[in-house]
Amino acid sequence: MRKRLGAEAPRSIGQSLALSLNTLLDSAPDAILIVNQERLIVRVNCQTEKLFGYRRDELLQKPVEILLPEQLAEKHREYTAGFIAAPKQRPMAAGLEIKGRRKDGTEFPVEISLSPLQTQQGMLVCSIIRDTTDRQAIQEALRGSEVRYRRLFETAKDGILILDAETGEITDVNPFLIDMLGYSRHELQGKKLWEIGAFRDIEASRAAFRKLQHEEYVRYEDLPLQPNAGQFIEVEFVSNVYRISALEICQQRVPDLLLTDVVMPGMNGIELAIAIRQQFIACQILLFSGHAETSEILQDARRRGFDFELLAKPLHPEQLLRKIKELLGTHDPHQQRIA
Repeated sequence: MRKRLGAEAPRSIGQSLALSLNTLLDSAPDAILIVNQERLIVRVNCQTEKLFGYRRDELLQKPVEILLPEQLAEKHREYTAGFIAAPKQRPMAAGLEIKGRRKDGTEFPVEISLSPLQTQQGMLVCSIIRDTTDRQAIQEALRGSEVRYRRLFETAKDGILILDAETGEITDVNPFLIDMLGYSRHELQGKKLWEIGAFRDIEASRAAFRKLQHEEYVRYEDLPLQPNAGQFIEVEFVSNVYRISALEICQQRVPDLLLTDVVMPGMNGIELAIAIRQQFIACQILLFSGHAETSEILQDARRRGFDFELLAKPLHPEQLLRKIKELLGTHDPHQQRIA
């Protein structure tokens, strides 16, 4: 009786662990599949079934290329071989468009993150797959919006000046205002508002900018401006503050790497990192902080299932560059998109 119980115990433990793993995989919001070194699928979660339209038994022990368009199959075999030769967590084919193929033959854009899994049976490859159709539609809409904005900006019959709300530095100016003030775009961009001759009352310009920062809106009627030609003109001046979040910037151009301080106004760096990871699973994330309480915030993120690397401040630029190279897997981090 004891021998029988002893023999059954490991089997029960193994079954319990397998059940826990299945539950964990099926609770994930993204499609997850695990393949062996022969590229055969050995495990999938329910999101994979929903995303690709296959039943689980139709995928197990099948080549992973069943989920890819035929024209990508050979490149995928080459990439998988390279990953197995040098395994480390990374996005798949960063910068290239990847598509998945459903059972009915339809293709759709995906983002894939690869991780190695060392087991007693050898190394396995875990792939996390996310359908990016909605995100690409948002990005396309944003690009269309940007085109429409530029057309309005360039053709408007009112002068438009874009300032950095923190520094007062001019970041853009439209042709109508260039003609009105008599300065070139080069003479205006990069300058502070009160460094431009048209706004000659430096203290008044600085005070107006401080009011704009505080109230986020100012309006002046019959404001005297002196163009480059020298003769004063009176103008109506209206200014508003518009805030752009890091998430909005990333949706316009998906980054390969996010570098952020943990302590920031509004959303802290870890909240931003979690939001970025939820939307862009392939984006590498590196946090830095000089505050002791950061470790407690990191622990809370780990309890929520998010684990980020943290560098302590102060840090040397060379240390930061080495870490960027390590995360991106490149010798030139400047060629990558960094937010």
